[in-house]
Amino acid sequence: MGRSHGVTIPQTRVTRVSAPCHAPGVKYRLLGPVDLVDGALSGNRQRHLLALLLANAGEAVAADRIAHELWGDEQPDDPAGAVRTQISRLRRAGAAIETRPGGYALVPERDDVDADRFTRLLGDARGADPARARKLLDDALGLWRGPAFGDLADRDFALPLATRLDEQRIEACEDRVDVLLRTGETDEAVRRAEELVAEAPVRERPRALLMRALYAAGRQVEAVDAFQTYRRFLADELGLEPSPELRALERDLLDHRPPAPAGRSFAVPVTSFVGRDEAVLTVDALLDRARLVTLTGPGGVGKTRLATHVAARRAPRHRDGAVFCDLASVVDDPGVERAVAGALAASEQPGVPLVTAIVDAIRTRDTLVVLDNCEHVVDAVARLLDAIVPHSVNTRIVATSRERLAVDGEHVQPVPPLAVGGSDDPAAVRLFVDRARAVTPDFDAPSELVRQLCRRLDGLPLAIELAAALTRSLPLPDIVEGLDARFELLTGGRRSNARHRSLEATVEWSYAMLDPDERSLFDCCSVFAGVFEVEDARAVAAPGSADVTVARLLARLVDRSMVTRTANGFLLLETLRAYAAARLEESGRVDEVRSRHARHFVAMARASNPRAIDAHFGEMRAAHRWFIERADAAGALELAAALYRHGYVRMQTEVHEWAARALDASRGDTSLPGYAAACASAAVGAWQRGDLDRAEELARSIDSLYADEVLSDVALFRGDLDAAYEHATRAAARARDAGDESAELLIRANQACARAYCGRHAEAIILADTLLADAQARGGNIEQAMAYYTAGEVRLDTDPERALDYLARSRALARESGALFVLGIATVSEASLRARRGDTAQSVVLYADLVEQWWHGRVWTQQWTTMRTLVELFCEVGEHHAAAVMLAAVTHTASTPLYGSDAERLERLAEMLHAELGTEPFERAYELGAGLSAEGAVDFARTTLERLRGSLPTPSSAGERVLRTFMFTDIVASTQLVAAIGDDAWERLLGWHDRTLRRRIDEHRGEEVKHEGDGLFAVFPDAAAAIECALAIQRDLARHRRDQGFAPSIRIGLHTAHATRRADDFIGVGVHEAARIAAAAGPDEVVASEETVASVPGIRARPIGEVELKGIPGRVALVRIDATG
Repeated sequence: MGRSHGVTIPQTRVTRVSAPCHAPGVKYRLLGPVDLVDGALSGNRQRHLLALLLANAGEAVAADRIAHELWGDEQPDDPAGAVRTQISRLRRAGAAIETRPGGYALVPERDDVDADRFTRLLGDARGADPARARKLLDDALGLWRGPAFGDLADRDFALPLATRLDEQRIEACEDRVDVLLRTGETDEAVRRAEELVAEAPVRERPRALLMRALYAAGRQVEAVDAFQTYRRFLADELGLEPSPELRALERDLLDHRPPAPAGRSFAVPVTSFVGRDEAVLTVDALLDRARLVTLTGPGGVGKTRLATHVAARRAPRHRDGAVFCDLASVVDDPGVERAVAGALAASEQPGVPLVTAIVDAIRTRDTLVVLDNCEHVVDAVARLLDAIVPHSVNTRIVATSRERLAVDGEHVQPVPPLAVGGSDDPAAVRLFVDRARAVTPDFDAPSELVRQLCRRLDGLPLAIELAAALTRSLPLPDIVEGLDARFELLTGGRRSNARHRSLEATVEWSYAMLDPDERSLFDCCSVFAGVFEVEDARAVAAPGSADVTVARLLARLVDRSMVTRTANGFLLLETLRAYAAARLEESGRVDEVRSRHARHFVAMARASNPRAIDAHFGEMRAAHRWFIERADAAGALELAAALYRHGYVRMQTEVHEWAARALDASRGDTSLPGYAAACASAAVGAWQRGDLDRAEELARSIDSLYADEVLSDVALFRGDLDAAYEHATRAAARARDAGDESAELLIRANQACARAYCGRHAEAIILADTLLADAQARGGNIEQAMAYYTAGEVRLDTDPERALDYLARSRALARESGALFVLGIATVSEASLRARRGDTAQSVVLYADLVEQWWHGRVWTQQWTTMRTLVELFCEVGEHHAAAVMLAAVTHTASTPLYGSDAERLERLAEMLHAELGTEPFERAYELGAGLSAEGAVDFARTTLERLRGSLPTPSSAGERVLRTFMFTDIVASTQLVAAIGDDAWERLLGWHDRTLRRRIDEHRGEEVKHEGDGLFAVFPDAAAAIECALAIQRDLARHRRDQGFAPSIRIGLHTAHATRRADDFIGVGVHEAARIAAAAGPDEVVASEETVASVPGIRARPIGEVELKGIPGRVALVRIDATG
């Protein structure tokens, strides 16, 4: 059954000039109650079916959709058979219905439908001579018998067409008043204009027509009074003022100057124009050099508002001002031409095409034309602009469309949503507050709540304004909570544009223009929680299609502003996602599509690509939710198992919660695939929360390498170091047998640490160094980060200098690979070691970040380990009271026991603090700490660290040791090139060179470090990004050389190495090596160190050999990368 969208089809009156006519040839009537001429419809269900088919004329309507419309939730026993019966009856009544593969289609002939006849007559009337125009308009308006679609007008399927037809009817009435003025029938013109003003009080054109009619009838005072009445109405009701054109008409009437023929002008809002200052300047500048600028973006993003604001700003610079042409109600080529001709007052001459008259008008004008709402007639607009733009020497055209027009000379300017973040006062928030205070002057609300609302509304100005209007009657928290039903909530009042009376009507307008394949893909993409790629869309929405087919459909959806293209893939704005989800729900395909979505991302998780998992983690969250909702224990376990290692290493604690829920869903069925790994994941979550007993219980319920791995961790936290070593040894052996090298390398860290913590340092160092060598030979960055941490951890007491070096390398690798858990434990060790060695300023900085990291990750075991070491730091900086409080907190509140050197160290610190503070102050501080909750202890640590951070000297500028890939570029033979082309041409060439390289560096996650002369120094997070960037640069140059005849030759050198980062610079031998490698490259070459290329599979490269680099000891193996690959 249909739903109300909050959009009201005006039903106060339907203007007719005579009794409704039964035009010869009209077979189907929808300009009033839906009817079949000369055919008997057997009841409301037949009328409903005919209306549905008419609204989709020429397109197949699926049988299940018909059944849903006709019977709603009370479906017959055989819906398909019932639909066939209804179709058969409608055919017998005379409807031309075809059976197609996708369903049933009504196929009317030309002018069979009264709405089509009306639209054609309206188009014919525009540009015709007055006498003929009056006859055509009389015939057109005589077709109306009531509101379009009658009592079915608010149905989903009818709403867009009904809205558009209503707009056209009002325009036809306006055109008829204009014709009456041209034929001198002033009294009739006054009467009809007054009727129009009563029916559409917001529209400006009826007011202009009434003023002109009153003046022509000799009623000048009333004409001026009509303007003043309208001005008061706009200001009081809508916060607008009349357009410059209407104000100019008033001046003409006051000066007794006969008014010029009325055009379709636009009103300039008096409300603040928020967040588009830069866009206004950009469009304004574009119009200085371009004849056609198209503003594109999704519905409700503010394209029309931006266009009219720019037009008002530029109008004084154009001799003939600015004109506005709204194409929303136009449906075909002739209609576009007549609408533009009407706006320009270009009349058609006998025997001369109307487009010629438009070109003649444009040729002699100095004006700015706004063509609004082009998306549904984009081909017709493009053909017209192809004809007129070459002649628009002094005329500028601004078009608004949800897709580009693809016209020669077109400059496309996307209009993005308003910013919802990035500053303390983002544009979207300013707009909401401004509009809210317009209806509720004392409006005040927490800024974060307003930000949340604006984020959920995607920064779309229309949605924000509709929400702000609700503050008059609803508290802001209720509005935010109601956004789950945003289409029912966000409806407007007396907006002049019916498509903007509700958020849903705006989206519906765009959706109605999609073809069936585009609609299907758009609906299915609603299941994606965030950014997705072509392969994801194919697997989820169209598993039987080729990637190229899905890519083409996605490109069309992007062109039509229904899908957003981002740097990483495709995205549906939340508002569009909600709309698409509702359509998918109606289609009955939700279960099928969500199931494919969940299975696709389980497969991705199983592939264990950390970056892919991070990028699509929101999709995996949605997959988990789907499995739990469907009680699909097997799917939930499979996903949890696939993410076990990822959740542990990258500290995605949410994964362990999923595992616990999956175990609950499994009801203890250990035979299900993935049960053991999920159980281990849930156990990790338990010990991270500090519940070591639950972690042990879960681990002992399974028999696998995962069990021994978890039991080793638990034993290590408890101080049972022999058990920790034995479980780690057994887990490593099981991992080797299973061929899981990553698991083997990671768990071996526990072997070395267990030996170190019990004082067997020599054995621990041998174990750690062997692990490091194996990780360098067989492991990736995560395994190497853990190995470097282990090598540093076991040397904390015996070789602190080397320990710091190893820990710095571990942190660099962990940060680069996103191994947050490894980063955290390495930072704890480094921070505590620096504190003991007197580098308290750097230690405070590290600790402050650590406490936040563990807090946000809810990893309590490591939080307590960190806060134990804080006691020593607070003593080092003289914060003895804080140290005593923290000592008591970690002794009495911590969920993990003390043992070994940690216990001994805290005992010594307790004695020292007692002596330093005295018995009574120490006991007061100790009592305070012992009474703190876990959260209270964390807050105390935060507060103390923040205070210390502000009082201690700035940390040493020694910098941070990092692993990066460095790129150096250089223009070959630049001196000769400058001499050949001259300084001015060189400056232009260098500017193009810099822009090209910087764009590619940004695209590939690079960072420009320095720019010297004609060379760039950039740094990349990994070798793959740097190589891809270098190849993209050389391809850009080759393409420019081919297309433009010239481009400079550039040499590029790449090298991966450790270096020290200081502020915005990098220093170290590795940086010098990279610069020397670039110098070894020839023109148009990319040369890299062999170790850089070896880390990236699939790169085609030719060995150069070992080369001596100037100023660098030893020889370096270099390769030349194939720039065509």
